[in-house]
Amino acid sequence: MWTGRLIVVLGLPVVSSAVLAAACGSEDAVLAPDAREGRRIAISAGCAGCHGADGEGGVAWVGTFGAGVELDDGSRVVVDRDYLVRAIAEPDVDVAAGYDVAMPDNGLDDEEIGRVIDYIVALGPETTFS
Repeated sequence: MWTGRLIVVLGLPVVSSAVLAAACGSEDAVLAPDAREGRRIAISAGCAGCHGADGEGGVAWVGTFGAGVELDDGSRVVVDRDYLVRAIAEPDVDVAAGYDVAMPDNGLDDEEIGRVIDYIVALGPETTFS
């Protein structure tokens, strides 16, 4: 059963091509090369253990780019590239509220982090347009 998030544009349901392809089992076919490499890195570095191989795990990546998130200190941030770099490179700096399990140090270099972020971006925004 598909559990991806649905985006509505002008009253019509729309999903990102990456989310739709993931639901159909062919995500790699539609990802740009950098995003495809990011998916590979995320799986091999163990990120998929919590975030899921398709970004739809317990701490989902699908639909998070561009969304607001509350941090454990009560502040709110937008999930943009800068936030994702901090969250991946320094996992205990900006911790999302409600998550008791700390993200481990992943040992990724700047280029690998950039590719993982390309993958997260490809999974689409959690935005409803009216």
